[in-house]
Amino acid sequence: MSRTLTVGSARIARILEDGRRRRLLLSFVNRDRSLKEAAEINGLPLNLAHYHLRQLIDADLVEVTREQKRAGRPIKFYRARYSAYLIPAALLRSRPAEQLARSLATALENSRNRAGAGILLDIDDSGRARMREAAGAGPMPLEIWRRLNLSRREAERLFEELTATIHRYEQPTSRNPSQWIVHLAMGQLR
Repeated sequence: MSRTLTVGSARIARILEDGRRRRLLLSFVNRDRSLKEAAEINGLPLNLAHYHLRQLIDADLVEVTREQKRAGRPIKFYRARYSAYLIPAALLRSRPAEQLARSLATALENSRNRAGAGILLDIDDSGRARMREAAGAGPMPLEIWRRLNLSRREAERLFEELTATIHRYEQPTSRNPSQWIVHLAMGQLR
């Protein structure tokens, strides 16, 4: 059964605006997990996951569902109280996409600085002006901006291909993946 909480207080909205806390909460939706499992899924150190979990419990968003006996302290399992959370726009300090855009901008800038990169302005073989990243000595971030002339069907096909590509990489396949931020955007200009 799907239960949605409509957040009614600025305090709860602030708790859910933090990306790590939000991801941790969602890892407890519709299933019992131990703190260790949730921390591993979210790539958080156990002590930081515990800190955020404590805030979620204090806000009555997560509850202990059972304890597994073992030598020493029992293992507690937690579950989110709701399967979905609606935060009214009036309670948001900023949209999640704005927070992610800032994170992406910071990640790109840090990568460029580490690589010693810059911007190269030149003319391509057909005489069109272009602006592109100039590689430095280290690995470069990827940022591609293009204006494309597409039919409606071509735009739909591109959308489907990009979406399929992202979906292929959403689940980690290696034991120790590093975290990357990816943003795809596509909109019709006129």
